[in-house]
Amino acid sequence: METTRDDIRECIADRLDGQAEWRDEVAKEHPDDERNVSAAEAMRACAAYVRDLPADDPRLVELDSVSLGMSPFMFRGRIGAIDFEDESRLWGQIGFHDFWSPSDYLDQIVEFYLERTVTTGALIKRVNRRLVKEGRKLLTTRGARMIASVGGHYVIDVNRSFVVDKYVDVEELARQLGVLRPREQVA
Repeated sequence: METTRDDIRECIADRLDGQAEWRDEVAKEHPDDERNVSAAEAMRACAAYVRDLPADDPRLVELDSVSLGMSPFMFRGRIGAIDFEDESRLWGQIGFHDFWSPSDYLDQIVEFYLERTVTTGALIKRVNRRLVKEGRKLLTTRGARMIASVGGHYVIDVNRSFVVDKYVDVEELARQLGVLRPREQVA
């Protein structure tokens, strides 16, 4: 299933609505703590704000650019290693400690998903998903002799079993192919 900006918008809004419902339940358990009620209201306001965004909103465009055309399940696993606890903390704290505008909350959500550290292994997989369309594959060299002859990484033509590019800088190639975004860093 290909992701659209409408999918991304709905996914974020649904997640906010779900968090608001959770905060409502917590508010029932802790009626003396008004922060839960305020947080639920802030999350609903943010969900409504997100649903009203035009498809060309720059934040949706940016999230769409990193979703890489995959399923819209909140981008987990596609933008580097997202720590579940960090993600839960992000969604759970909206409106709880600080009271910002819905736009500010959305900015915070977008920043969380875009500022990622990507492992070299994950990056090689991204590169190869793009190169396979051209009949090429990025490989990691094993052994000192091979490293001396083609470098740490090299690209082959899979149809001819022929090395087409030696001494490949994985990060540079990924950026050229558009599979590593400006805010992503390689670990």
